[in-house]
Amino acid sequence: MLRLTMLPVDTVHDEYLFLRVLQIFELLFSLLVVDLEEVIASLTTGRARIAAARLDAATGTLHESRALWPLLATMQPEAFALFRQHTEGASAIQSRTYKLLESLCARPADARLNSLAYTSVPEIRARVRDGQVSLDEAFRAVQHSISAGSAGRVRQAMDRFADANLRWRRSHLGLATRTLGPEAAGTGNTSRLTYLAAIHHRPVFGGGG
Repeated sequence: MLRLTMLPVDTVHDEYLFLRVLQIFELLFSLLVVDLEEVIASLTTGRARIAAARLDAATGTLHESRALWPLLATMQPEAFALFRQHTEGASAIQSRTYKLLESLCARPADARLNSLAYTSVPEIRARVRDGQVSLDEAFRAVQHSISAGSAGRVRQAMDRFADANLRWRRSHLGLATRTLGPEAAGTGNTSRLTYLAAIHHRPVFGGGG
């Protein structure tokens, strides 16, 4: 099992660290997807307090993952450059779980849905186009039919989750800048760091980005 979950392309030790941290992040996104699906289900069935509590639990999980960034920052840029030359075309832009998480927060705008970000994960793109309900949409649908207090709790929980998500993106951009360098071309056929720089501040909820 261990051998099958670690298939490096080089002998550089830092690649093992890189792969394990990416796998942990993928697991994290999968857990957050389950949380958001439960939050949406709770909202649509009138259980706003449970929705807010579950979303705060998801925020806590996201905060706990922050410890991975300093660990990954120990990876040397020179080592990353050695194994990255064998993975051209591969990128986090193709992460199925991250795109599912993003689309469960809010429906992506058509421009983003038709961009490489989502055409790289056609099954997630199809879910969105087939009417997948996002948390943003679910809250808008019920916010006037639940008590003001409940609506406020959910809104505050959404704000806390959004803040944690934006912090994660900023950490990702910061590490990518350090590792790739400002002049490097991006992975996944993206141009330098322009992709990450463009999306790291996109609103998590209600932005239509």
